Order: sequence, then C-alpha cells, then structure tokens
Amino acid sequence: MGNRSCAAIISNDSVLMVRQTYKGETFWTLPGGRIEQSETPEECAIRETFEETGLEIELTKKVCELFNERINGNYH
Repeated sequence: MGNRSCAAIISNDSVLMVRQTYKGETFWTLPGGRIEQSETPEECAIRETFEETGLEIELTKKVCELFNERINGNYH
C-alpha cells in the first residue's frame, strides 16, 4: 500500500471519523489516505481531509509517525 497520512480533527471533545470500506471490510478511521509521489505527509492530510469531508483544514502539529505492517509503510 505504501506511506499514508491522516488528520486528527478534534472539536468540543469529539474526534471526526470517516466510515470506509476496503477489501470488503468496513471500519471507522481518521480522514486520510495514500501520500502521492510529489506530496508531503502534511499536504496529503490536508488534501485527503478535503476530499473525504469537504473541510479545509490547517495542521497545528504532528502527532506521530509509525511503521504499519498492514500497509507496509509509514503512517503519519
């Protein structure tokens, strides 16, 4: 799958999640997706959030970066 990025959008003690289906499995996750070749993880999180929710966001800080075996890449 490759490297992916997402955004944790928190407001009034609530976290925005999106419902997705991948390979027949439906789950809730943070807005995000695959980092395109010429894109930074930050740019990806902003683009994917807009594509999935219609929200235009600004990032305030990086929370984590970790290797994920399921996607065989880094998750930002």
